[in-house]
Amino acid sequence: CLWMEAEEAARRTGLDADRPLLAAGDPGGRWRELMEARRHLYEEVARAVVATDGRTPDEVAQATLRAVGSATV
Repeated sequence: CLWMEAEEAARRTGLDADRPLLAAGDPGGRWRELMEARRHLYEEVARAVVATDGRTPDEVAQATLRAVGSATV
């Protein structure tokens, strides 16, 4: 499971009107609400949870490989 905080999600996606579940009201608040409701489900089925905030795609890939027990790409 790749995870990010609401501020990072806003930066990456813009949380704009093109996202129907976030279009009404406060998009950032709605994102937080949805993630709080879903997070336990994601973590339940995940083999590992990797934080992505402030990381490059390569850093996320390397952290993911380490988290699932493989040190090679």
